[in-house]
Amino acid sequence: MAGKKSGSETDRVSSPTDPPSGASESSQYAKVGRVTVPAGLTQAQVFVSSSSAVRMFGFDRGIFDAQRDLELQLGLDATSPQVFSAASTAGPVDRSNIVGTGISEKISSSIGHTAVPCVRVYVKRKVHESEITEVPIPKQIGGFETDVIEMGPVTPFAAIPSTPRFMGYERPARGGSGIGPAGVGTGTLGCVCVAQNKFCILSNNHVLANNDQLPVNSTHILQPGPSRFEMPHSVQLNFVGTLLVARRLNRGGADTRVDAALAWTDSPFTSGEHKSYQLNPTPMEPELWMPVRKDGWMTGSTVGQIDDVNHRISTTNGYMFAGQIRIVGSSSSLFSYPGDSGSLIVCDRPGSDRFRPVGLLFAGLAESNVTVANNIFSVQSELQITEFINRRNY
Repeated sequence: MAGKKSGSETDRVSSPTDPPSGASESSQYAKVGRVTVPAGLTQAQVFVSSSSAVRMFGFDRGIFDAQRDLELQLGLDATSPQVFSAASTAGPVDRSNIVGTGISEKISSSIGHTAVPCVRVYVKRKVHESEITEVPIPKQIGGFETDVIEMGPVTPFAAIPSTPRFMGYERPARGGSGIGPAGVGTGTLGCVCVAQNKFCILSNNHVLANNDQLPVNSTHILQPGPSRFEMPHSVQLNFVGTLLVARRLNRGGADTRVDAALAWTDSPFTSGEHKSYQLNPTPMEPELWMPVRKDGWMTGSTVGQIDDVNHRISTTNGYMFAGQIRIVGSSSSLFSYPGDSGSLIVCDRPGSDRFRPVGLLFAGLAESNVTVANNIFSVQSELQITEFINRRNY
């Protein structure tokens, strides 16, 4: 397949055309822990692992070590993602029932928020302690409380179950529009950014590259994307970009941090504007209970809040994702649904931080109104994004 990647490195390929005029110069990059990040990002702005640079999210560093210790204690090894095939119990745990782990606030059934930080264990099904025959989940780990949360398997949002909110041909296409490669399916245009000194569409690997299956430099991205709701008339008419780079997904080994890809684009095809808000282009770290917003092709503009800042979760297609953000929708509406993959998630807190990028949506469990997103700093470092664009003409 064209565009192969070696090891865990991201492909660096030439644009199918010359860089657009007016593109900013690439910044210098520096090593932080085990990853390369754009100059100007500090160690506190990129999550790597508890043994090197760790994003704190307002939590004591020790809780990240406690999360890792709990995973090891329960036999949830990063090199054996099959043990995360689902979820667990209110006390002791059947490992085959576990979906993942995370860091959040302890929630009490009687009083609600407790202001006590905790390490979460996500399980498919809570059962009575008498039914458990394997290793118990300790009530504390490393001096921190634990909490068991029932949650079903998480699925990358690919299939299209209902009528999209943001349908229609649009030039220039804004963030929230439906896009996809010819003959594959439709996800969401997250935003326009600069990488490799080129203007690019940011979305998911599984949206733009069909889970590493499509070649760079020759895969055309269309808007509207191919779906039973919006059948493209032709590649020439619906073209908005060409696949430039996709961060390889790790299967059966190391954790994956991003489901992300870029497609070369230009201002006649796309815009730095979004459907419902004006992007504040400086990324920020997610915070527990931060209100967030997204514009997605399927569900349109929706709001929710972050309830886990270091989510480690297995997906139904066999990948283990670490360092993720977990989002719950409002009580009155879904935050996301299949077709919203690739949406940029932004802070929705009033004030100077409003509409700053915090994540890239890629998966969820619609029945539970749960969404999972890549941390935006992980996306930025993996794809070497140097700028997020918020203007119509660039």
